[in-house]
Amino acid sequence: MEKYIKKHLKWMEKENWTEEDFNYFLDVIKFVQHERFIHLIITILTAILFLLFGLLFLIAQNIVTTILFLILTIVLIFYIRYYCFIENSVQKMYFMYTKKP
Repeated sequence: MEKYIKKHLKWMEKENWTEEDFNYFLDVIKFVQHERFIHLIITILTAILFLLFGLLFLIAQNIVTTILFLILTIVLIFYIRYYCFIENSVQKMYFMYTKKP
């Protein structure tokens, strides 16, 4: 998905937009907005699991809870990074779309 977004961001930087380009980019923005919303939900659910396993780790410190807590920590970091990328990309797309005459 990152390649898709980067490709379209680069393509949106061109100077001469036609009416078809406006319609196509609006569809791309809608698609990426949907992707952003889905990943927001996934990130929030992962953060909730992270907090629950963090609490479980504090209560019952054993190897299983430690491993699960570390796995969720790594997964949450990558989800947050990806969500930030999508969010920033959508904001750039909004700006580029509204900036064009």
